[in-house]
Parts: sequence; structure tokens; C-alpha cells
Amino acid sequence: MADAVVLAAESDVSQMALNIVDDHPVRWRELLGHVATWHGAAAPQPGGAPGLPGFRVGNGRAREVLGWAPRYADYRSGWRAA
Repeated sequence: MADAVVLAAESDVSQMALNIVDDHPVRWRELLGHVATWHGAAAPQPGGAPGLPGFRVGNGRAREVLGWAPRYADYRSGWRAA
């Protein structure tokens, strides 16, 4: 996603908020579970303190203004390529 940051720096978008995200929203529990597994740790268990608030954002404006598209379909494929 660094390519989107470079495109934004080289463009006239200084007063514009852009979401640099892939096209596949993910729940916090799923993301943290995958990160834990990749690091050989146990996935978070249900329960405990209230979870993080959920929200979804789109990348349509970044695609339109910057001509940008995510290099990887989702965070898992990006993580595997790293």
C-alpha cells in the first residue's frame, strides 16, 4: 500500500482523506486470530472485555483520484507475500 502513499504525495490531494484498504473487510477477531496463528500463538478467545468497535471503509475515492488499486486481494495474500 506504500504505492498509494507515493501516489498521494505526488498528487494534489493534500486536503482530501483517502482510505487505503483492500476490497475485503475483516472482523477484528479474524484478523487478530490470523496474526496470532502466523506467529505461533493461540488465537484470542471469545469473551472478556468488550470488543473493538466495528467499522468498514471503502477505497473508491483512492481508486478514482489516484488511479490506485490494491496490489493484493486481501490482507492474507499480502501477508503471505511479505
